[in-house]
Amino acid sequence: MNLLDLPRDEFTGYLAEMAQSGVPRDRINFLRREYRAKNSPFRGIFDFLQSQEDRITEQGRRPLFGNLLTLDPSKSGTDRLRSLAIDPGLFAGSIANEIAMGLDAPAAVLRGDVPAEDMLGEAFGTAGTAMVGGGLAPRPGGSVGANSLGADILSLKAKDNQRLNQILMDFDIDPDNADTASLPMIDAALSKAVNQEVIDVRDANALFSRFAEQDQMFDEFYSNKSGTGGVTALAASKANKEDLDPFGFQKTKMDMPLSEVEVQAIDTGEILPRKNVTIEDLQGKVLLPFYGDRSSAGKFITGVDDVKFDQPVYTGGGIDYMLGPSAQKDSSIWASDQNISNRLLTRATELQKETGKDVVGTHISMAPDATDFTDFGAATMAELVKFAPIKKKDAKLFDAGMKKVDKNWPGVLSPDLRSYVENATTDIRKEFIRRMDSRPAQDAGFPSPAKARLAVTDPSQVNMTSTQAGMAFGEIDTNKPVNLNPSIKHSTYTTPISGTYIGGMSPIPQGLLFKDAYDRMAKQNTKTGQPLTESHKAYTMKRQLPGQEVTQELIDYIMQLKERQK
Repeated sequence: MNLLDLPRDEFTGYLAEMAQSGVPRDRINFLRREYRAKNSPFRGIFDFLQSQEDRITEQGRRPLFGNLLTLDPSKSGTDRLRSLAIDPGLFAGSIANEIAMGLDAPAAVLRGDVPAEDMLGEAFGTAGTAMVGGGLAPRPGGSVGANSLGADILSLKAKDNQRLNQILMDFDIDPDNADTASLPMIDAALSKAVNQEVIDVRDANALFSRFAEQDQMFDEFYSNKSGTGGVTALAASKANKEDLDPFGFQKTKMDMPLSEVEVQAIDTGEILPRKNVTIEDLQGKVLLPFYGDRSSAGKFITGVDDVKFDQPVYTGGGIDYMLGPSAQKDSSIWASDQNISNRLLTRATELQKETGKDVVGTHISMAPDATDFTDFGAATMAELVKFAPIKKKDAKLFDAGMKKVDKNWPGVLSPDLRSYVENATTDIRKEFIRRMDSRPAQDAGFPSPAKARLAVTDPSQVNMTSTQAGMAFGEIDTNKPVNLNPSIKHSTYTTPISGTYIGGMSPIPQGLLFKDAYDRMAKQNTKTGQPLTESHKAYTMKRQLPGQEVTQELIDYIMQLKERQK
């Protein structure tokens, strides 16, 4: 069944059912817009513009000035200027599309095809004030520009490509509103799509070029003689925090885009290959949340950017701990402090007794700064400190603050700093790194916490938000106690849980995978009578550790959501 082919009353009823079942409003609004485009009397005009956009994309050119001109972004200097050309077809299609949208707006509103969020824009369009190509329309801070042609093309491609659509959702990019996303986020999503062979690199480059605003394009033309585009053309001093650091690796604004930070690492080769599983492979099992950091495993970090470490830093994981030496030797699937491991194992045993089913530990991503607790995160920061231009007076101020929480603090400029933080408690390590994540510390030349965090983060988990679930599953052996004497010890987390690695899948929001818990929380309110926020729900998940049986109903629910995103 193609949802967009249903009669209007059936389509409207279907959307109502989706809303009641908890499908996010932005997904429903996306379908409303798609239904309008497909069933509008002006569909021929919309299709004509799409054909012109596809033609320009295939040619690898970039539109300018309300789609009147196009240029070849692969060229540089005067050659780029010479590549400017008028494109009557694209310009005519854009004008016709704007006029058609304005004429269609009143009827579309009456038909219920216009989401509430679009009402203001439709009103302006009907009044004739909509700007061709969006070049003069106001836009959200840090976004790539309202009514961007690139956003329109990306929406069309995502509609026909489920994997691309899922990647965009992983980056919190609404395919129908991609013009509200930051350039680095668009760049990161397209890069992932290329790496996973979801789209061709030429298509990705052409798409990204369309997201560049006119002022950024000319800044690039006059100031970047190499002709390289994208995020590297953004001046860090002009970019906002979200442009530089779209996934929140640092509380303060970075002095360069996170995507440009170069991490030097050596892979030890000791981690076994990951396995891919689907939600169907987990049917009949009960999932248990395993909240964990995003650290890499089995790597020696040897430097960051132009800083070469005196001594490499070994990373212990992370989701790949399930595939590392301890897993191979002792069948370990998870490790934490003894109290936490005991709590997880006790909860798994309870769920197994209640349901009679196998219990599977399910990784759920924590925030990027969760690696601050690890010894290798602190060691990385200690290596960066060695090469930082920290003045003695600023070091004294920093040390005074540290001594308030640790009377034995050796000093940030101490030659024994790395050894000390590696053997310190997790709270001291966290304080050491996060005290640098302040504007005064950054202005004083202390290293960027984002760079240290990125260095020890698994590359496949950099470009994603928190509370994403499913990248690693491990069946818990409830017949074995926590391992107090592992053959191979994790450098930070002392106590492993035994079990069997199952595999992993593309991450999805925890609310989709742990649907039963989220359905219950949807009916709950705060003490002030307000619905629970996502922060409330995440806190409740960590506190209660709810089990989620993978039933056919859950499988159908997740598969239907993916199908609707095609």
